[in-house]
Amino acid sequence: MAMTLDELKIRINATADDLVLQTKLDDAIDFVCGYLHRTFNDEKPMPLKVKRIVAKYVQSELTFTDGIKSESIDGLSQTFESKSERDNAIKAELRSTGLRKFAWYRG
Repeated sequence: MAMTLDELKIRINATADDLVLQTKLDDAIDFVCGYLHRTFNDEKPMPLKVKRIVAKYVQSELTFTDGIKSESIDGLSQTFESKSERDNAIKAELRSTGLRKFAWYRG
């Protein structure tokens, strides 16, 4: 299992309804799994450090507006000016986990 809605709710302070949260969670998991070239399931569960990154992505999605945006989660604070800047920061965090697999594509 990647991450449940209940696990997300423990990590973030969100007032959005469950359907919105689940949609944002699914998007975040797709982003993370796509970048890492991995899937997480019962046999290979999502590591805690990756769950923190997923929660950060969701929190950002819930509060982001174009322009300057600041967030604080798990005692860390960051400021992003665009979603692409946020995505690049999250990709850097994911690279630091050492979980990214190489993907070979035939062109």
